[in-house]
Amino acid sequence: MQKTGLVNLALLIFALAKLTRVEAKSPPYALNILPAKQVDEVLVRLVNKVSRRTVWTSTVRNYYAAHWSADHRVVAIETADRLLVWRGGYRLLKVAYPHRQRLGAAGADYDYIIDHLWSPDKQRLLIRFGASGSVDMNYGWLYCLKLGRRHYRYQAAPYNLIWKMTWQGNRTVLCWHFDYNKGKYLPTPRQWLVA
Repeated sequence: MQKTGLVNLALLIFALAKLTRVEAKSPPYALNILPAKQVDEVLVRLVNKVSRRTVWTSTVRNYYAAHWSADHRVVAIETADRLLVWRGGYRLLKVAYPHRQRLGAAGADYDYIIDHLWSPDKQRLLIRFGASGSVDMNYGWLYCLKLGRRHYRYQAAPYNLIWKMTWQGNRTVLCWHFDYNKGKYLPTPRQWLVA
């Protein structure tokens, strides 16, 4: 009798643990990076992990990094000369970087992506570009990449030397910037309404 009670108690604990356990969902998509024919090229393949089907394949020169959304349903692939952007239900979009020109008080060309941030609706991507000294100071030039079905548009932030950014809704960005003349990081964010 006592043994049966212990078995029932163990079964009850097991059932409760199974009910309360929250299983982490694995991302639905993954990138496979494979060598290509040329030395500086790789073959990038997006795979649906559930169906195990290849969604698209592209040969990429000078692959740097993949920038996923939090739910792994949107990705921007950083290369030397462009971004490849994919969103579920859309074709792979090849996006040129914004025109490289002298920007900001520091007067430096940007040459790499410091960080990025997808909007909650995944229609826009904030990209913070940096230059050789930016990595030490942690500030850069901010652009918003607005994605359409087959087109895209960049919008530059109205101020430069951004050191922190976050979305507040789908079209409002909070930006913290560095005051080059005063030599300090400003603690109060500025609001930027993007197109």
